[in-house]
Amino acid sequence: MIKPNWDDFHAILLKNKIPQNQQSFYVKRIETFLRFLHNSDLKNHSGSDISNPSNIKAENVSNFLLEIDRKTEMSSWQFRQVIHALKLFLISLCHLPWAKDFDWNYWQDAAIKLADKHTTVAGITGGRRALNVSYKGSTNIASFDDKKFARRAKIKKLPPPTQQTHHHSLWQ
Repeated sequence: MIKPNWDDFHAILLKNKIPQNQQSFYVKRIETFLRFLHNSDLKNHSGSDISNPSNIKAENVSNFLLEIDRKTEMSSWQFRQVIHALKLFLISLCHLPWAKDFDWNYWQDAAIKLADKHTTVAGITGGRRALNVSYKGSTNIASFDDKKFARRAKIKKLPPPTQQTHHHSLWQ
């Protein structure tokens, strides 16, 4: 498993003006990523040297971000923090050339919470979002976690009508 120089990472965080009270969260985000890499390697028996940061690939980052979106209840700002921590870690500490060209903006955009009036979000019901879906003249209200749904819809770059149709088919 990769063993980063945490002192160097803290220096990078300071250089990038990450407040002291947030730095431990950045470290936790990277530790979670490294455990994910280690566990993925064990599961897949890939045989790659997971102790060497140069073996980290863009695909690992994308898979990790999809995995935490699927399995956690992170808010949008926490998801953006994960992305920022990975970016600083992979570019500034690991010096991975591909990381500079990685589409970080794509993931940052996917993490943005959609406005309540967005076509995928209609209102709030019991603390959860509700989507008013019209289909062949009928109207259904479906309760769902809009943070996850909206993020996944944006990641897949579905246009709003497809998001509505996709959501309708998921909740029928």
